[in-house]
This record gives sequence, C-alpha cells and structure tokens, in this order.
Amino acid sequence: MERVVLNKTVHLVGSGGGVSIIDGQGQGPVVSVTHSGASVSGFTVENAGVYGSAVSLFQSNNVSVTGNTISSDPLSARSTGAGVDLYLSNHTLIDGNVFVGNLFGVNMTSSGYNRVTNNLMTSNDLDGVRLVDSAHNFVFQNKFVGGEEGVEVTGQLSTLNNVTRNLIRGMSFAGVFMGYFANGNLLNENTFILNHIGVDLQNATGSSSAPPNIFYHNSFLRSGFRNVNHVVASDIPLNWWDNRSFTTGPKGGNYWDDYTGTDPDGDGIGDNMLPWNSVDYHPLIVPFVPVPIAVVSVLPGKMSGVAPFTVSFTADVLGTLKPFIYSWDFGDNSPTSDLSAPTHTYSVVGNYNVSLLVKDTSGSTSLGSVIVSVVPAPGNQTSLYLAIMAVAIGATLLGFIYYRRRRSRKKN
Repeated sequence: MERVVLNKTVHLVGSGGGVSIIDGQGQGPVVSVTHSGASVSGFTVENAGVYGSAVSLFQSNNVSVTGNTISSDPLSARSTGAGVDLYLSNHTLIDGNVFVGNLFGVNMTSSGYNRVTNNLMTSNDLDGVRLVDSAHNFVFQNKFVGGEEGVEVTGQLSTLNNVTRNLIRGMSFAGVFMGYFANGNLLNENTFILNHIGVDLQNATGSSSAPPNIFYHNSFLRSGFRNVNHVVASDIPLNWWDNRSFTTGPKGGNYWDDYTGTDPDGDGIGDNMLPWNSVDYHPLIVPFVPVPIAVVSVLPGKMSGVAPFTVSFTADVLGTLKPFIYSWDFGDNSPTSDLSAPTHTYSVVGNYNVSLLVKDTSGSTSLGSVIVSVVPAPGNQTSLYLAIMAVAIGATLLGFIYYRRRRSRKKN
C-alpha cells in the first residue's frame, strides 16, 4: 500500500507489522491525518524519505496510533524524519508501537493531553520523544534504547508534562534533555542506565516565578559522564529532586548508584553527604522501582590463547529482579551453559563469538557478546617456520649445484 490520507474519521486496521505495509516510497508523509477520531493500527509504516514523517497529525484530535512498526527513513545512515509527528493535535494515543530508523520517534509541537505509552523506541537517531512548547502530555512505560536522547522537553510552554516509569538506556548524549525555560514538569520512577548523561538541564524553569521541574524516585545507574549536568548553575536551586510538595505517597528523592552515604535511622533515605550530585537532599538507598536487566559486558579471563585454550567467563549484569537465568553460547557448536561464570576449553584454532543471554524473574532478557581468539601453539608455528626454511635452503643448494655443473660443462 502506498501513501494514505485520512481526512475523515477512518479506522485503518492492518494484520500486523511486517504483514501489512504502507510504504511511502520516499515521497513524503506516509500516513497523513487531518481529521479527528481516526486510527492507525497493525501496520508497518515506512519510507517517508528525507525529512518526511511516517505518520503526520495536523490539527487533529482524538487520534489513535497503536500496534505499528514505524520507520520514517530506514534507508539513510542518519534518519531525518519523525515516526509520529504532531502539530496542534491533542488527546492522541500512541501505544504499543515499535519505532526504529527515525530522527524523532514521536515529535510534538504545540500539542497537549497526548499519551505516549508502552512503546519500544530503539536506535532513533536523535530523540525518542520530543516535546516542544507542548503541555499536559503523558510519557509512560516506554523503552528507549540507543540514540542521542531519550526524552527532550523544551520551550516555555512545555509545562505539566508527566514522564513516568520509562527505561532510558544507552543514550550517547542524555537520557533526558530539558531546557529553554521548560517548567513545572514531573519526572518520576524512570530508570536511567548507561547513558552519557542521565539528565541534562539548560535554562530549565529559567526564573524563580516559574514552577519547578520535579524529579523523584528515579534511578541513575552507570552514567558515563554525569548523572545530572547543569549547563546553567541557576537551574540547581530552581528544580526539586524530591517529592517534598506532595501530601501523599512515600517520601524521598532519587536512587544514585554512586551514592556512598549511609542510612543510620533505616528509613531508606541517606542521611549524610548531602545534597548528592548537588541536588538531592533525600537520596534513596535502594531503587524505588525494579531495575530492568541489562548485560553491560561479557568478560573473558583472557581474550586470546593457544590451542587448547581454556578461558573463564564472567558478566557485568545490572538489574534487581533476581535470580537471573544465564545461557552461554561459546560459538563452537558446543552445548550451552547455564552457569553464571563458566569455564570453556577451545581445541580448534579460530575466532569465536561468545554470546550470553540473561533473563530476570519478570521474563525480560538482555544479550551481550565478546570475541575470543584461539591461535596455533608456538611449537606448530616453529615447525612450520623450520619447514619453510628447509625448503628455501634446499632450493638454494639445488640452484648452486646446477650453477656449478653448468660452469663445469662450459670449461670442458
């Protein structure tokens, strides 16, 4: 199916991603919605071309985009369009989709009361969700894996947005970027893992008269540069890193995996070395919500060795839903191992891709891998060298003998 325009209340229903495909053939927005009440579900929507959007909503309300695989620009080295682009569109539901190959997974401008929930956004080049001058939006329980930023909230009119219980992992810049006077937003119960920066703030709130952005019950683990980065120092006192203003619910700030303080009174909140990261006066001793599983790295005792090569493996695995179930594939067609730290012997020379699949008690899995090299024994190399030398010497002697005989014949 080629490009589609929904200019009336139409429910477009496919048989599932990979089966029902709407291909824009690089000619612009693949599905354009200009009327309220329409819906798109069960499709692969792809190939809008450069700067095009897979699904475009313009001044349309109460639209539903669910259960699709959405890729605006899958053929480019760096995508340029949005998976779902909303402009002046409200009360939209974007749920249960897979986004891959987009500059922005979801891009909202001047739009409100929209829900972005239960989506998987992987390898989107810039942002998973971008909110520009948009208010009252709910970003809940999504998985952002790879890209530059998980969520971006910018603009003075970006207020009262709720970013809750998302997994934001492996962002090359920041898990959340907030700036240009965005104010009054709530970010809680999110898990930040393996991002360069957890939260990056640049002129967020902007003035003491604007409501603060509130961060609480989030977990920050293995940030490469900083858990929190303040481009403008004035942002430090203008945002709150706990739920002090709430009258109900468990009190506290955020969990930081590098917090080294203690909790003498046992209330689950650190009591010294405050404020942690210059912001949190109530750091949590343990994560408020379970940390999803993540294989950070697979670690062989040695990267290479001579045959027979025996190597011990360990893994750096994050997550709180233990016990974990391990499955090691050593890459040589040998039986898999369910040990957490197995030892394996390679008898044949070669390079082997060792993969590890780890599952937690929720059923979620994470995969890691490493390559080990098995080289010939030094004795084998020496024998080969000596054999080559013997052949070379023999060839030289034969040549010398031949030369002498020819000279002798000429003299006679």
